[in-house]
Amino acid sequence: FTESAWAYSVPYSGEMKFITFTAAMGLPITEHLSIGSGIDINTSSVKTMQSVPWSYITGTPDGIAILKGDDTGTSFRIGIHYHNNPHSFGLVWSSPFEMNYSGSFSMTNFPDRSLLPGPFSGIEKSVKSNFSIKFPEIYSLGYQWNGEKIAIRLGTEFVKYSCLKHIVVDAGPDSILIPEIVKNWNDVSTYSASIEYRISRICSINAGIGFVESPVPDSTFEPTLPDANRYIYTFGTTFNTKKGRFSVFYIYNQFEKRNIQQGRFTDGIYKSSGSFVGCGYTAGI
Repeated sequence: FTESAWAYSVPYSGEMKFITFTAAMGLPITEHLSIGSGIDINTSSVKTMQSVPWSYITGTPDGIAILKGDDTGTSFRIGIHYHNNPHSFGLVWSSPFEMNYSGSFSMTNFPDRSLLPGPFSGIEKSVKSNFSIKFPEIYSLGYQWNGEKIAIRLGTEFVKYSCLKHIVVDAGPDSILIPEIVKNWNDVSTYSASIEYRISRICSINAGIGFVESPVPDSTFEPTLPDANRYIYTFGTTFNTKKGRFSVFYIYNQFEKRNIQQGRFTDGIYKSSGSFVGCGYTAGI
């Protein structure tokens, strides 16, 4: 039973792509105080793949259910910055937002309709689908000490993930096959510290460590997103030119081992890690 539950009740593949473009501007209020705001353009896509138990329903070979969706939306942020060398403080509020993913839900190896039992007689091989995911409001606080060669930075965030209660997929007649996905995530905090060393006027290197709480409670834990408290290690370099600042960085995520014991087929011990490489460019006007 456990193997069947794993095979048919949990997606064996889940993918989310998320890209944010930010346009921001700052305005000085006094010699030491300034405010700023920005607009984020968020584009995202989601794809999951899950086995369909045709062998249990119609006695024909199993298929694959594919759910796809994408959307583009906006959010905004405002902040305040106080600077009195060598100290700097910053506070930023990022707005909550919602992405409405539109796409399709399809199934392979769809059987002859005459084989479908009553509850499933109206389902279709491929239909349009849509679902929404709420993204959290974030409060960020940072401090920096800026020396001649070295800069030290400390930061913390409070993230209101409790906005994500559930996800409901509307797939028309195929909605019967997709139960409501309960989340009930928790609000969390994050903490970070980093150091930057300026090799020259043009080049600097930096390293940091962070701790991120998991918003996922044991009661709604799912293997598609085996989230846990994690430590983040970063290393990067920055180049300053006349036309702007270019950065390259590496991030390693080390998740804590998570022991789930909820009396469900997903019970077990989960471990994972991940690496990311990124770059950024900042230009002044």
